Amino acid sequence: MSQSISILLKRNLHDVFGENDPIRRRVAINEIYIEDVVFYDPKMDVYRGPDEIDRIAGVIRATHPDFAYQPIAEPEEVGNGGRVR
Repeated sequence: MSQSISILLKRNLHDVFGENDPIRRRVAINEIYIEDVVFYDPKMDVYRGPDEIDRIAGVIRATHPDFAYQPIAEPEEVGNGGRVR
């Protein structure tokens, strides 16, 4: 994977959790994630693997399909991880 953490975080925000089209979302998931991906949501739920990420991203997106996510700051990289606010 040659993309920087910042680019991956931005793609995750827009192309996965911000994408309404399930086919485009799945293409992005397949490009961004590895098979043993784990997503921790703010409610303390844990989702494992691309299929679960795809499912929960669709569920979350369906609650506000017209909303456009916008970062409030540049992504922060720490070691081999990061976050976007």
